[in-house]
Amino acid sequence: MLALSFLIVFLTILAINLLEWWTRPKPLTSAEQKKQIEEMMVQWKISEKKAKDMWAERLAHLNATEKLTDEEKDERENMLAREIHRSEWNAMNKGSLPYYNIKAIYSHEVRRKDEEKCKCKGNPSSMGLNIPSKNPNFARWDTESEIRARAYVGSVFVWLTCDLIGEPTQERSYCLMRINGQKRWIYFTVTREKKEILNVVLIDYIKTLDRELLFGIEPVYIFTENPGRGEFWNPEKQKYI
Repeated sequence: MLALSFLIVFLTILAINLLEWWTRPKPLTSAEQKKQIEEMMVQWKISEKKAKDMWAERLAHLNATEKLTDEEKDERENMLAREIHRSEWNAMNKGSLPYYNIKAIYSHEVRRKDEEKCKCKGNPSSMGLNIPSKNPNFARWDTESEIRARAYVGSVFVWLTCDLIGEPTQERSYCLMRINGQKRWIYFTVTREKKEILNVVLIDYIKTLDRELLFGIEPVYIFTENPGRGEFWNPEKQKYI
């Protein structure tokens, strides 16, 4: 009787394993994988076209409507700003404009401290300045600039500040400056001692720029707060809405 019980348990486990093996999805062949990817791409293109059509239809409606609510006016301005932002990126992708570079700015105190280190170690001064930190990719920079696409020329946005690995007294800020140039922005980072005031370091850098990039505006406006989910920069109210 005991042997029969063991046999029943064994057959039950075997049946479960066989059923699992039988119902398990079979590995796709290379041809099937290719077909699946092609079908996904077709669906993606259909969805993308629908989204673009809905966007164009909504923008056309807002442009054609004489009386808009304040919310609709903001929506229209946001959409128009995004159109300008995306047209710039399309120009870069087509080679009509160069892609953005990220300029590294270091405060006087960071440079002084670096020079002191290098005198002791005998290394080039640049070695001490290449300190690792968070490294947002260009998709993140694009997102941050798009959120602020309506910004007036002369606006500076500090959208991220983080500590530096191996340098507990320093931190690095990631910044966008809206300009009147071939491109809409300057992308740059600011590395400074934490005891230094960020705005002072920023102003020192801005003073080195061609004033035409800022329409001769002085002073510039520096903003350090960040948007909430789904918010967009409103230049008239100087806040995210």
